[in-house]
Amino acid sequence: MSWHCLVFEANSIQSWVFGSGRLRHIVGGSRLVSGLTDELLDSVLAGLGLEAGRDMLFPRRGGGAFYAFSEDAEAIERLAQCWPLFVARYAPGLGFSLGRGEGDGPRAAFVAARAALQRTGKRPWPVLPQATPVMERAPRTGRPAVARHRKDVLDETSRAQERAEAIARANAHEDIEPGMRLARRLERGTNIWPRDMEPDESPTGSDAAFPFRRDEQGALASRYVALVHADGNGLGQVLQQLQAVGSDGAEYLSLFRRFSDALDQATLEAAARACQAHLINDPDTCDFETLPARPIILGGDDLTFLVRADLALPFTRSFLEAFEQETASRLKTLGVAGLERGLTACAGLAYLRANQPFHMGVQLAESLCAHAKAQVRQGVNGGPMVSALALHRCTDSLIEDYEQLLHSSLTIADHAGAQSYRLTMEAWALHSGDAGLPPLDALVGLLAWLNHKQIARGPGRQLLGLMGLSPGLARVRYRRWLEILEKRDGQSGSRLAEEFSGLLKAAACGARVLEDLPFVERQERLFATPLGDAMALKSLLCRSAEVQA
Repeated sequence: MSWHCLVFEANSIQSWVFGSGRLRHIVGGSRLVSGLTDELLDSVLAGLGLEAGRDMLFPRRGGGAFYAFSEDAEAIERLAQCWPLFVARYAPGLGFSLGRGEGDGPRAAFVAARAALQRTGKRPWPVLPQATPVMERAPRTGRPAVARHRKDVLDETSRAQERAEAIARANAHEDIEPGMRLARRLERGTNIWPRDMEPDESPTGSDAAFPFRRDEQGALASRYVALVHADGNGLGQVLQQLQAVGSDGAEYLSLFRRFSDALDQATLEAAARACQAHLINDPDTCDFETLPARPIILGGDDLTFLVRADLALPFTRSFLEAFEQETASRLKTLGVAGLERGLTACAGLAYLRANQPFHMGVQLAESLCAHAKAQVRQGVNGGPMVSALALHRCTDSLIEDYEQLLHSSLTIADHAGAQSYRLTMEAWALHSGDAGLPPLDALVGLLAWLNHKQIARGPGRQLLGLMGLSPGLARVRYRRWLEILEKRDGQSGSRLAEEFSGLLKAAACGARVLEDLPFVERQERLFATPLGDAMALKSLLCRSAEVQA
């Protein structure tokens, strides 16, 4: 008998969730994405007289996607016909892809459904109401306005997100929204996550506002936050491995289901470990009832987190380390060759001010993550992927594409020597020696070095600024900086100079280090400096206790 498969995947989830920029709308959008394959799918199946596990099998169900298998062609047909209508009503404006396939077994049906999904691509679905010349527009999104809520003018998407956030706030017992799942795992109250960026925006008062860092006098020290996006490496290859293992039929679907559950639990556990270490046990945050972070997407091999800027790097590092360990521990129980090593992941960290548009920031974080993956892929040259991260601090303008940013703002051409200098190392490997990338320990060490009381931040900042004006002047400034450093406090200054030289060599990974500039050779006639990344982090008030974590 033939098997039938229906594959559903939501598209551009982060862009849709972050559309309005309001944190409470982001929370509501996150809940809606999680509820797509939970409460909505259950309601639709019940309305069609179908039951999961009896009429349909779901080896994957979560993270804005599901794979439905059945030997009943009519059941798959009925779900495929009505599902787009319910999605459009439940999450207005969310793009998605749908593919159907048929085969002699589940494996063949799934391959056919994936091929159909790829053919349809990211088809734009109509969103109602359609705009007319006389309609008022929602100022945050530019889409047709349909309602007013407090001081906001809302479009259809924002209204649905506002309602979903109110439901999540009223039903704190539910286990749908990522923040609720993570709070339960941490055994903390469900109100530990902020819902607004400012106290005056919050309907529940200052307890729900984002707790920015303050100085000893209680004044606001920084309003920078980081959008962290992490994504597992090589998941497509793993799915191919699963398709080649075992017999077709129920055994294949069971293996697929156990893999999806193990991956989802590994991601949740890795996030919980990072939160425990750097949000709950951190001495600067342990007294807060509201934590300085907010989980947005958490499922499968994806994580999107909003974190206070000075905590983002140690949080991300802990997550990547825990993700490797948790996937290795959980996937080895599947008995599939190659999975006992677990999975690795790459991450992008986009640092921006709290009043900058979040939808552009999350696209930059995704672009940074993709760039880190490309750097790793180039370094391993066909070998196993390793964990790495890329970061960027947005200052004046916010550019969504890191590749464009890298070439337009972070690369300086020295026309006299036909050489190029980059003010960033681009990607940092989680472990030393991986993929020929600079190790993250070198960045952490350099940041700690800059935190010494004897090290002034001004010379380093001036040096990077002079690179854009004249590399020759930068050479003079760098030489003077080293001279002053070596003469300062006698033996202590000499030790700091030697330590800086050692950190440059560590970031070089065996490549040549320039003598007249703090740059290392990355490619032929292309040099990069770790000082740019370290100075960006230094300006975000990272503390020594955090960078050593």
